Amino acid sequence: LAAQPAPALDAWSIRLDAGLPLIVALWAAGACVLSLRMAMGVAWIGRLRTTPQGPAHATWQARLDNLCGLLHLQRPVALRLVDSIDSPASAGWWRPVVLLPTALIARMPCELIEALLAHELAHIRRHDYLVNLMQGVVEALLFYHPVTWWVSRQIRNEREHIADRLAVEATGEPRPLALALSGLSGLLSQPHLSNAHHTSFPPA
Repeated sequence: LAAQPAPALDAWSIRLDAGLPLIVALWAAGACVLSLRMAMGVAWIGRLRTTPQGPAHATWQARLDNLCGLLHLQRPVALRLVDSIDSPASAGWWRPVVLLPTALIARMPCELIEALLAHELAHIRRHDYLVNLMQGVVEALLFYHPVTWWVSRQIRNEREHIADRLAVEATGEPRPLALALSGLSGLLSQPHLSNAHHTSFPPA
C-alpha cells in the first residue's frame, strides 16, 4: 500500500521541532537584553547614592524626615540631590533612597517639591520597588507577549494613583501635589528636560 500523507498537525509539529532551537535562542537573547537593562539601572542607582552633597542637602533631608513621620515610615530614608535625573524618584529596599533633581529646587516652590517627595515616600511605604522588580523579571521572561506589557502598564498606572492618594492623605492638601505634577510635566516637556517621569527604580 502507498504511504499516506502526514496530517497537517503532524507537519506543523515537525516544523516547530525543527525551529525550536532558533525560537529558544531568540527568547534567551531578548530575556538577556532586558535583564541587562534592569541590572544597569540598579548599578546606576548605586552610583547616584555616592553623589557628593552640597549645603542644601541637610535642609531637604530634614524636610524628608518630617514627611516620613507623616507617612508613618519607621525606617530611615536617605535623600540625595542629583543632577542626572529630571524628576524625583525612589529606590532601594534595605536602604531606601529618594533622588531629588537639583534643578527642580530652583524651578519649583518648596511646598510643591515636598508634595512630590511625599509621593515618592508613598512608593517606599508600599514597597513598590519590589513590585517593580518582579514586574521587570516577568517582562524579561515574557517579553514576547503583548498582554505582558499591557498588564504591566496598568499596574504601574494604578501604583502611581495609589501613591498620589497616600501623599494627599499624609499632607492633607491635594492642591500642592496636583500643581507639582502639572509643573513637573511642563518642565519635562522642555527640550532640555526630555526624560520621562518614572519612579520606583529596582532596589539598589
